Amino acid sequence: MTILILGPSEWGPGRAPPLPEWAKHQLAHARALTGRPNPLGLAVRLGLVEALAHEGHAATAVEFHPTLVGEPLMGKLHRLEREKSVDRFYIYWPWGAVRSSLDIEIGHLETLIEHHEITGTQISIFFEDDGQQRRAAELRVTSEGFLFFRPLEKGRRSRYHGDLRLYGATFVPWGDHDELLVDFLDEARGNV
Repeated sequence: MTILILGPSEWGPGRAPPLPEWAKHQLAHARALTGRPNPLGLAVRLGLVEALAHEGHAATAVEFHPTLVGEPLMGKLHRLEREKSVDRFYIYWPWGAVRSSLDIEIGHLETLIEHHEITGTQISIFFEDDGQQRRAAELRVTSEGFLFFRPLEKGRRSRYHGDLRLYGATFVPWGDHDELLVDFLDEARGNV
């Protein structure tokens, strides 16, 4: 089983949280991979890959792998899914992140589901919800007893992402990055 960790690399102005201690040593590596000065989100994702690998889980991120000459980004994603035998997708979804690529990646996963290449049960979405100001999305049960998921950030919502609940995706809210790390490890162990 290989887990592909998807998610943003950067935050919008004034929205970045402090980099968690367990990911700080990854910042220099993230800078080298992207050529950007402050890819905090990528540093977190690299730290998550490292933590999963430390426990014996095969995990990776797209940025770990070179792009072939002339290869489009979506082509690279498809190639990695095949070459690395990816069968789990963990989505890191923090509040305030630059999310345009993440929205495309989620759309890609929804297309894979629609074409019966994966099932929704292979997707776990870890979204930030500290219960106060840093709320990327919400997960709740409606009065009719249905599980309801929706993005909350103004101007950055996508109604399509809520469809993942219909396909059986797992949704895991987290309040801070230390909780996120525990949740990632628990999900990989099958404890969520």
